[in-house]
Amino acid sequence: TSAILSTLIDVAMRMVSETGYPHKGEAYSKRLSEAIKRPRDLKFKGKNPKMKLALCQGDCDTNENCQSGLECFQRAGFTSVPGCTGVGKYNADYCYNPINPRLPPLEHVYLPPGPLKGAPLGNCEGDCDTDSECQEGFACFQRNGFTSVPGCSGQGTKKVDYCYAPQLNDFGKNPNQKLGQCSGHCDADSDCANGLKCFQREASEAVPGCEGHGAAGYDYCYKPAEA
Repeated sequence: TSAILSTLIDVAMRMVSETGYPHKGEAYSKRLSEAIKRPRDLKFKGKNPKMKLALCQGDCDTNENCQSGLECFQRAGFTSVPGCTGVGKYNADYCYNPINPRLPPLEHVYLPPGPLKGAPLGNCEGDCDTDSECQEGFACFQRNGFTSVPGCSGQGTKKVDYCYAPQLNDFGKNPNQKLGQCSGHCDADSDCANGLKCFQREASEAVPGCEGHGAAGYDYCYKPAEA
């Protein structure tokens, strides 16, 4: 949590600064802070692991398969797991922290009669309908139910869409909804939301305007203007 993180940094700074190297202490504490905040890679631990799974480890079936404080994130295909990086194993489920202190929480901002009448929405804020309702550099993440929003923590409000920093994310091989920017897998432009096109790729080519690698061979929706 943030309190534990602050304590660790304070202790590290005191230990090193007391040796007479304050600049070294500052550099060390910065590296320590970055290491603690850095998301973990998804790691598949087998189909029926016998041990309790740690953060970002799979394959779990229920919350009981995860260590204390973690829950089993059920997904389809290569759906992104909150607080974790990488695509993991296809259709495998991973343990995650549902209240992730590393990520900003989803926030449903009520701006009647709609976001376009108020200020653009920031990172992890909703409800958006199009990318134009988000601040510059963010896109509207279209979702069904409580689909996780990449780079954000919490469930948010059911069926509410949120602004996020565009990064490749997956809804499985045959998603049952229109896909937003940087979402996949698409087969044609008609699978994407208005103004977006399906970026066809052979392997893990970079998708214009999106961060991350995504699943090899998967195609993603993108803004043609950013190509």
